[in-house]
Amino acid sequence: MADVVASSLVRLVCDKMGTKLMKEFGLLSGADKELKKLKGILEMIRDVLDDAEARQEKDKALRGWLKKLKDVAFEIDDLLDDVAIESVKSENNIKTGIMGKVCKLSSLPNSVKFKYAIAHRAKGIREKLDEIAIERSKFHLQVKMTTESNREDIVIRESSSFVDESEIYGREEDKEKIIDSLVNTESKNGLGVVTIIGMGGLGKTTIAKLVFNNETVRNHFTQFIWVSVNENFAIRRIIKNILESTLTTNFDLSLELLQCKLKERLGGRRFLLVLDDVWNENTEKWDNLRGLLTIGAQGSKVIVTSRSTRVASIGCVWIGVGRRE
Repeated sequence: MADVVASSLVRLVCDKMGTKLMKEFGLLSGADKELKKLKGILEMIRDVLDDAEARQEKDKALRGWLKKLKDVAFEIDDLLDDVAIESVKSENNIKTGIMGKVCKLSSLPNSVKFKYAIAHRAKGIREKLDEIAIERSKFHLQVKMTTESNREDIVIRESSSFVDESEIYGREEDKEKIIDSLVNTESKNGLGVVTIIGMGGLGKTTIAKLVFNNETVRNHFTQFIWVSVNENFAIRRIIKNILESTLTTNFDLSLELLQCKLKERLGGRRFLLVLDDVWNENTEKWDNLRGLLTIGAQGSKVIVTSRSTRVASIGCVWIGVGRRE
């Protein structure tokens, strides 16, 4: 996907590779060394990406290098997703023993064939990444570390809720399914979440726009908010953007004051919030944000678009829009 920032993608993949599931899978499958090498090379490249992205507009060769890096990063991400999906299958695989006892299998993928295939894919990807890392040296890129203190100031890719429906084809079934979930489904905890999951470039944001601007939806909710999230899942920034999308005022306030303003603005209203292009898989951050959004009236809903299957676990409805080839 052309508009994905390489540094954000690489950071996401590095975080995924550091999860307990991936570490355990690596040890049990024999792919531990290859996965560690992949992560090490990615982290080395990651440290120069700020400089690369700043210089790419004036350097065609550098743009090409970043594209190759993103392609390989997507390959790694697909591999990690396949491991996660296979783990879910294993977790749901329940067998009944001879004595009638039910035993739950390990949540880690246990197919020897699958483990071998993953190890083989990891080796092939690592070889590609080795070439990209070697090629990096010819650009003389400078290391620039991003600290937690300035992470909120990272420039992100923004989207808007505007859509020209006359140019959109073949999305009716997905659109109607989401609209039905928004309008006719009530959440037990008061705030319903619909997650639209799909690989990069498959139209998740477009579907969200079609739903957001639908007449039935417009008549059902009283407040509409659209926020581009990307990699930077900072609660203070998200609340700030929610407030600024409903009012023209700039809310450069502390988190405590922003929470008070949020309650004033959305308290008791049935709102629809779109969080577009979410990368965060940290459940604690999700829980914190969700807690702040329960101030709305019964029937308030959140639409989340993401390319991560793990994000789907926060939603009451998971709408898949296909898989990148």
